[in-house]
Amino acid sequence: MKSFKKNLLAAFVAVMFTGASIQAQVVIGAYQEPQSYSVLELISNGSMGFRLPQLTTSQRDAITDAGFKASDLAKGLVIYNTTNECVEYWSSVKWVSLCKGQAHITFSPNPPNGSPFPPEGEDRGPFVPSDNPNCTTETPAYTFAVMTGTDFLHVQVENESTGAFRVSMDENPAATSRNAILRITNN
Repeated sequence: MKSFKKNLLAAFVAVMFTGASIQAQVVIGAYQEPQSYSVLELISNGSMGFRLPQLTTSQRDAITDAGFKASDLAKGLVIYNTTNECVEYWSSVKWVSLCKGQAHITFSPNPPNGSPFPPEGEDRGPFVPSDNPNCTTETPAYTFAVMTGTDFLHVQVENESTGAFRVSMDENPAATSRNAILRITNN
C-alpha cells in the first residue's frame, strides 16, 4: 500500500511539473457542444446577459501602466467604463470607446437647426455640442461632415476641445431658402 501511495504521489508530481498543455472549449448555460471556432460560449436563457468588468476612468487609467501597455496580451481587453457609461477596449495603443458616434448630442445655447438660411446667406453660432453619455475623450472632441450642401455651407470649429462651431451659408440670390445637413459625431 505504501508503494502504491508513493507511486501515485510520484505520478501526480510528474504530471504537475510537466509542460503539458490542456486546451478546452467551454459552453456555459447550455448542454451542447461548442462551435469549432469558439473557445468560450455563453448561452442565455433569455433573461440574463453577460456583465463586463466595471471600472471608472480613474481605475482604468490606473491599470494602464507601462507593463500593461507593453503587453501584447492586454490587446483586446474589454471593460464597461462607469464614468462615461461606455464599453471600451484596449487597442494596444489606447482605450477605444464603442460609444463614439452613438451618443445623443445636444447643443447650447440652442440647436443649429431651425429656420432655413435666407438667400443672402448668413452666419450662425457658436453652437456648443455635448453628448450623453459623455464619450468624448479626444481632441478634437467632434467630427463635422457636411452631408448635403457642401458647395455653399461652411463649418468653422472655434474650439476643438469643446467642439464649439459656427456655420455659414454662402449668398445665392436665385434661391428662396436653403437647407443643408451637417453630421456631427463625437470622437
